[in-house]
Amino acid sequence: MYTLKKHFLKIGLLLSIVYVKLFAVGIDTISIPSSCMHKSFPALLVLPDSYYVSTRRYPVLYLLHGHSSGPSSWYLVIPNLKKWADSLQMILVCPDGDYDSWYLDSPVLKTRKFETYFTKEIVAFMDTRYRTIANRKSRGISGISMGGHGAFYLGLKHPDIYGVIGSSSGGLDLLPFDKEWNLQSLLGDIKRNKEQWKKFSCLYLLDSIKKTDQNLWIDCGYSDFFLEVNRAFHKKLLEKNIEHAYLESPGGHELAYWKKSYINQFHFFRQHLSVSRLNSH
Repeated sequence: MYTLKKHFLKIGLLLSIVYVKLFAVGIDTISIPSSCMHKSFPALLVLPDSYYVSTRRYPVLYLLHGHSSGPSSWYLVIPNLKKWADSLQMILVCPDGDYDSWYLDSPVLKTRKFETYFTKEIVAFMDTRYRTIANRKSRGISGISMGGHGAFYLGLKHPDIYGVIGSSSGGLDLLPFDKEWNLQSLLGDIKRNKEQWKKFSCLYLLDSIKKTDQNLWIDCGYSDFFLEVNRAFHKKLLEKNIEHAYLESPGGHELAYWKKSYINQFHFFRQHLSVSRLNSH
């Protein structure tokens, strides 16, 4: 599907352009080291104004970027990131998932361990260096496209870490796209090992989940090439009687859709991320 490759490259180039200056108080680019990959990756950190004048602790929302993109792409999706951090009274963290990691530990490329990095190293880094509420009910994860896959893949596999999960235009089933976006280099030839692909695909992760108390949000546009896999994911959640929010609305795999999506998602995270240390165990 050459057209999809071209589309992702176009989106990636667009989202790599940053129009917002990084000098606002409470917004910083930090470096988070990875011992499992022997290097450091950048992350965009947004702190609410109240962080500097109080000793309280804050919920954390991790935002995962899409394919061919990076942390700064969130400035185009949510130009008023700082205002949202203030309104939500949350710490927003936009880590780097590299160009095409799909946020997983590759069984083929042993040097690419992004599941380990995100679940063990990034979370520990934030919880030891910033005043976070360090428990699952006060920790959310969400993402766009590849990041939507990453949010549900990491969230479903690690319910002890993430209590709230969101996805916008997420690639929630990788199997129909085996020839796209460098997936074969990460997961191998699907014809030789389809079961391995299923282990890394969100749709099939649901097979091992009987119930969950996590709060789940999924949305996708009517014109998005990921619409059918989102519908399949929604259908399986219904079959398993797993409570979740699901929304389809006009739009495609595009910036204009994601801007509208995250207004809804932020309200969802405001409702479900716990701000109380006493009530979030």
